[in-house]
Amino acid sequence: MGSSIFRKSVAAAAGSVAFAALSASPALGCPNCFSAKENVLWAYYSTAIGLSLLPFALFAAIALYWHKKRGQTPFSQEGEKGV
Repeated sequence: MGSSIFRKSVAAAAGSVAFAALSASPALGCPNCFSAKENVLWAYYSTAIGLSLLPFALFAAIALYWHKKRGQTPFSQEGEKGV
């Protein structure tokens, strides 16, 4: 009795996966991404660079916060006490 419920659920899952795979349409990109206009390309590339650098900026902000929390200022000379 338990195996028939399992078989029905596997068949339903396989059917839904097959339906999703067969009914999917190709993903279309934004038409502005590859526009020939210079200002649109500049905006696209600058946004891509900014988003690529974002993880490094977040890591640096966490590191600076951690240094400040420890009572030291980053980039201070040895022997100086942080403000």
